[in-house]
This record gives sequence, structure tokens and C-alpha cells, in this order.
Amino acid sequence: MEAPLNYIPLFVVAGCVLPTRKKAGKNVEETESSDYEFLAFGEKEEACEGLLYLDDGQSRDYQEGHYGLYRVTSQGIQNLVEGDGWDAPSKSSN
Repeated sequence: MEAPLNYIPLFVVAGCVLPTRKKAGKNVEETESSDYEFLAFGEKEEACEGLLYLDDGQSRDYQEGHYGLYRVTSQGIQNLVEGDGWDAPSKSSN
């Protein structure tokens, strides 16, 4: 695979969903204020899904169960799998 120095190749398994932010900010606060976008990789008929882990990113509260592990599809965040359900700032899809 050809990869110029200013590009990073990304290899993704078919059937996965990659959670990203729609807009990258100049700092963490700006980026976190952007909506989620869920990129699905695979055939259109194929059910694509993955997991998204969220916590406050600052404390060790995750050790007390204050986090959320969510099942995601190309349609967005579907349901809480584990944790007490850390509030996702935005639950939008692409």
C-alpha cells in the first residue's frame, strides 16, 4: 500500500462502525461539542455495529462504574451495554 508521509492509512474490518466527531476543534472542548458521526464499513445489506466507551475523561470515576459502554450502529448510539450510562453529549448519526 502506498502511503505518503502526510497520510495515515486506516485499516478497518468490514462490518465495523467507527465513531468519530463531525468537526475537529482547536482543543478538546471544541471537539467534544461537535456531534458524533458513525462511519459504517461493509456492504449496505450487512449489519454494521461496534462499541463506544464514554466517561468524563478527567477523573477516576470510571472505577466506580461512572461510564458508558454503548452499542453503536451506522444509525447512531443504540443502547447501553455496561456502566451507569455516562451521558453522551450528542447521539446523532451521519
